[in-house]
Amino acid sequence: MVGLRDVAARTGVSVMTVSNVVNNRRDKVSAQTFERVQAAIHELDYVPNAQARSLSAGRTCMVGMIVRRPPEDGAALRNPHDALLVDAVERELSEGGLSFVYAARDDVVQAAREMASWQIDGLLVYGSVAEEVDALGRLTSKPIVFLDNHSASAAVEIVGVDDHHGGVLLGRHLGELGHRSILFAGPVHERRGVVGTRLAGLRQGVAEGTGAEPEITTLDVGADSTAVTAVVDEVVRHPGRFTAVVAFGDLLGVPLVGALADAGVVVPDEVSVASFDDQEHCTWVRPRLTSVGQDAAAKGRLAVRRLRGLIEDPQQPHEAVQRLPMELSVRESTGPRRSGRTDP
Repeated sequence: MVGLRDVAARTGVSVMTVSNVVNNRRDKVSAQTFERVQAAIHELDYVPNAQARSLSAGRTCMVGMIVRRPPEDGAALRNPHDALLVDAVERELSEGGLSFVYAARDDVVQAAREMASWQIDGLLVYGSVAEEVDALGRLTSKPIVFLDNHSASAAVEIVGVDDHHGGVLLGRHLGELGHRSILFAGPVHERRGVVGTRLAGLRQGVAEGTGAEPEITTLDVGADSTAVTAVVDEVVRHPGRFTAVVAFGDLLGVPLVGALADAGVVVPDEVSVASFDDQEHCTWVRPRLTSVGQDAAAKGRLAVRRLRGLIEDPQQPHEAVQRLPMELSVRESTGPRRSGRTDP
């Protein structure tokens, strides 16, 4: 079996230098030597001993990630945004020499309790709400970085996107098109989470775009097929009441475009449709879906880098909440409010 000494002999460096490369200690090895040792590792098919690496580092070199999976959503990672996020996290961890333990649960607190038995070095939590932060923190003394959490606590490490400003961008766009009577569909019961924050921004943006108080009706739904049916039924039952429909995410917004067409509702002539996240499949439907986008991969990488910093130096100062910008992509699913509609 190939060992550290074999790699060191091949490259003409010390065993300690090879160990530094294996453990990704780039600050201790020149870039040229790092690449040469990595090449030898691949040529010799050297496989590092995970247990030895853990003993050397004083850590398990293992990071956990918990993703909230609402019960009605079915298979994990069916949302393209979530798949992109988890893939970016895994890649960034792997490049840093860390292993990855993943769990998708509807109860993130229970998932964290189960994951604690793995003796992980740190934890990434995606999809939790503000009320769960304290409970998660009590379960482990290891560092935790939350993704897309909207806790107001100053001590919580959070990486996310600016959901409120994303809502403002979309609301302003719809307001400038003359839309005030809007149906917003999503899990609005989570008022302190991503959806509630997007809704608050949407209200502000519509008011800015129209110069008047918006009339926004909420429909509390998830992202499964029954949610699409519920939204279409609401629009059809109240003809002329809504001039625009906003879905909390593309997982609902994309199928909604086709479902409205099947029900005889012309988009955007009768009702404009818009969404959040701006995934690739927004361009696969006709009309193409207007959506507020985010860089899920960049968010994942940023969260991993922050967690790695906390693992390497738990005493480092707390950083301010890091939120990446969102960007509006206007497409054919939104258009001017039809002239026959009179707002109250």
